[in-house]
Amino acid sequence: MSVEPAAGPRPAPGHTTVPTTGPTTGPTRVLYVAGTGRSGSTVLANLLGGVDGWVSVGEMRFVWERGLLQDRLCGCGAAFSACPWWGEVLDLALGPGTGAQRRALAERMHAELTARTRLRTLPTHVVHQRARVSLRPDGELEHLTGRLYAAAAAVAGASVVVDSSKLPTYAAVLDALEDVEPRVVHLVRDPRAAAYSWTRVRAQPDLGAGALMERRGAWKSAALWLLWNRGMETLVPAGSARYVRLTYEDLLAQPREQLDRVLRTLGLDGGDLGALLPEPGVARLGVHHTVAGNPARMRSGLVPLTLDDEWRRSMPQGQQRAVTALTRGTLRRYGYRLRPGAPGR
Repeated sequence: MSVEPAAGPRPAPGHTTVPTTGPTTGPTRVLYVAGTGRSGSTVLANLLGGVDGWVSVGEMRFVWERGLLQDRLCGCGAAFSACPWWGEVLDLALGPGTGAQRRALAERMHAELTARTRLRTLPTHVVHQRARVSLRPDGELEHLTGRLYAAAAAVAGASVVVDSSKLPTYAAVLDALEDVEPRVVHLVRDPRAAAYSWTRVRAQPDLGAGALMERRGAWKSAALWLLWNRGMETLVPAGSARYVRLTYEDLLAQPREQLDRVLRTLGLDGGDLGALLPEPGVARLGVHHTVAGNPARMRSGLVPLTLDDEWRRSMPQGQQRAVTALTRGTLRRYGYRLRPGAPGR
């Protein structure tokens, strides 16, 4: 896949010219990992990024804020501004521009994207998506988003770009783009496990030495688990060929079988997964140039695939009951037990 660099008149001060050209070989195929935070999306994205001919970019919705504005770490370990891979992607997607112009553009795109992907906009996205009408079909955000995915595919020489942005409203933005062909793998984890993970203290290398990842209470985590997961289902018509659901627990129990199922269901060619999964419970991961996400995105080499079920032993019973009560109906629909006993779902 190739993308012609943006060309045209010099941008006005503080602005970057919006490129008008797109991929020369059709829409960019994007495999979108939907779900909620602390559901194992980093593990899944790392695996999918290791499929032959694919590339994982992390959470692309954060490229403006955490990449260009905050200059956090790329998955390769370098600061975003110092990563040559992202430098090439941005030059190809955005065209020439000074640091000040890029920053002004990033501030504008971050503000617009934040406003358009708040959860309260979900009903509006559902209405527009069902009518197959984009909120702003010719807007700057649409043009640049499409070009970013095309540039990532071109620089990586990839046939599929993996995006673990998770948010359902951002998935709706992607679905409305003419130059992006999205497929969705909806990753679900037991909400009690996710809620417990949000309470744990974890380092956040992105923010420097001693920085910690965000923490949330059990009630807030459960509410967001419900809204994000049900919201994603609402956006995708029942029986859609571009959607498949996968649980974190099944992925860790049978990684090769579950990845095969996902790729087969979505009509994507993943080739032989033997190099990626050389033996049971182990993945061979390369270096991924990912934006945002769990620090595990920076792991490479032979990495064990281990189910994290610490919540069963350590989560207070009161918190377990609260999360179960709030998510009860959806919990059962996804195949989880209301009163988990022995390990398993």
